[in-house]
Amino acid sequence: MTLPSPSKEKLKEIENLLFNFIWNNKTARVAKNIICQSYEYSGMRMTCLDSFCKSLKITWIRRYFDNSCSSQWKHLIKDLIPDISYLAIYGVDFYRKFKKEVKNAFWIDVFSALSDLRLCIDNLTSVLSPVWYNQDICINNKSICYRSWLKKGIQFVFDFYNTDGTLLGYHEFCTKFDLKTPFTLFFGVIDCIRKLHLNYDYDNIQRSQPFFPKFVQLITKSKQGGRDFYDVFINQKYRKPKSEIKWENILNLNVDNSWWKKQNILFFKITNDIQLRWFNYRIIHRILATNTFLCKIGITNTNLCSFCKIYPETLCHLFWECEFVENIWENALIWFKEQFGIDISLNKVDVLLGKYYKYYNIFNLIICIIKKHIYRSRSKNCKPSFERVKEEIVYYFHCEKHIYKKNGDMESFNKRWNLIMF
Repeated sequence: MTLPSPSKEKLKEIENLLFNFIWNNKTARVAKNIICQSYEYSGMRMTCLDSFCKSLKITWIRRYFDNSCSSQWKHLIKDLIPDISYLAIYGVDFYRKFKKEVKNAFWIDVFSALSDLRLCIDNLTSVLSPVWYNQDICINNKSICYRSWLKKGIQFVFDFYNTDGTLLGYHEFCTKFDLKTPFTLFFGVIDCIRKLHLNYDYDNIQRSQPFFPKFVQLITKSKQGGRDFYDVFINQKYRKPKSEIKWENILNLNVDNSWWKKQNILFFKITNDIQLRWFNYRIIHRILATNTFLCKIGITNTNLCSFCKIYPETLCHLFWECEFVENIWENALIWFKEQFGIDISLNKVDVLLGKYYKYYNIFNLIICIIKKHIYRSRSKNCKPSFERVKEEIVYYFHCEKHIYKKNGDMESFNKRWNLIMF
């Protein structure tokens, strides 16, 4: 918090130690930018050290603008950066200028982090972007800042527009802001703005008055902590996992990102069992070992199913298509109907990725327990047994009952298992 951040090389070294621990010093099976995401974005909320350090540093900007904080260090930073009060109306080039003039490593880290945050969230090709120190408004290859214009209230690109979306003329500009300025300066700025080909929406500008840049809204959103900033940095790194694309192709899914968000977070909602969470996480990311994969890397001699010995053992075949597994699911559906009077249907997608039940998610937990039994049977080189499945479900039921009872929360337990009680 109060020291200059470690170098990128040192952060990478520490990060490698952490990820090597996660993957047991073996090849990583999920990309770092994915595993650091939140659950709904197919991640495991692993900490990204670089983003974490940046987020901590940005909290100092919030402290500076917090009027309830009267610490003496504010006077030091004011002397160091006299223009800090204009921070909200300056573009990102201001930070580059600052880094050249100031030698304090800590504050360089702070403003570098703020610069990165703004590059993530600011729309730099918008009429809402600042005109001063804007990297897209340059004269002689340098961003500009005219103090006499700034004192007249000229701050953002939309200040150079009429209400009908046309750019102000020279005389209109001088009259509007009661300003006397060389026409060469004015037309230099206007030419830069014209080249950006921006869309001006007067109604939107009026609705957003008084205008606060996005990064100012974000910084003032919470009173403490850096989670808001950290989420911005992490979300910027997100790329759709290849596993989701493969599942869509294999299962002929025509779904959007909101559907994947529900599926990714589903098993984190239905159980606190780390083993079951990790088991389903590996299925969603297609990193659960099957004979098809093990044969490719030379660990097994065959890619055939461990149960039927006929078809290649893929995730789809192992958990749904194999005749021995089909019997397990058929018996499970019959058991639900005869034992509990619940008639449900399952398909390949429901079993592999989970079924989003709005009112009784306990069935997703049971599906997960059954899949775990199937995979355990495969690993032990024995056939799956539905009688054994029932024993495992009942055992899990009593384990949870004991935990909820110990925590004095039997009401939640009864609500959770109300459809299936043993």
